[in-house]
Amino acid sequence: MKLDAEPLQDEDERRQVKRVLRSLGSSVKVEVVVGLRESLPEPEVTKLTVRTPDVLLFSTGPNGKPLSWDGSKYCDSRGFDAWCSSGVKPSLTQEFETWVSLLGPGDEKALAAFGLHLDELKSVPDRGVHGFVLSGWPADLLPLADDPRVMSLRVADIVLEE
Repeated sequence: MKLDAEPLQDEDERRQVKRVLRSLGSSVKVEVVVGLRESLPEPEVTKLTVRTPDVLLFSTGPNGKPLSWDGSKYCDSRGFDAWCSSGVKPSLTQEFETWVSLLGPGDEKALAAFGLHLDELKSVPDRGVHGFVLSGWPADLLPLADDPRVMSLRVADIVLEE
């Protein structure tokens, strides 16, 4: 999904998403992909969603696909050992910036295989968050459909919680 080129959802699409979310029961969790009208810093995204999204979609990367960063389930899995012992959970943007800071010239070849360049990765957080993936209860996600900062809202998954 090329977030900076995707058209705004029309009102029929928004009504349809709202209808789907309203029709789901309280034992269902939903995952949505949200495109923002304009990029926002992560703290503003968190205010919009009430909690940190599962995945942040940064500026468009190679082939029109957004660069994404998900929260590490295991705090030491990406070289963030210091955060494990501190008990402090950094923002997803901070995690991304830390990961990029661990990369060096020796990583350029591996990055190039994905169409990425170290200098470009360093500037990604400065351009803000262009979208995100968020899981939650349908009633909690419903306000996103009417938020003027939201360009598009797509239901990506529905899971019955038992």
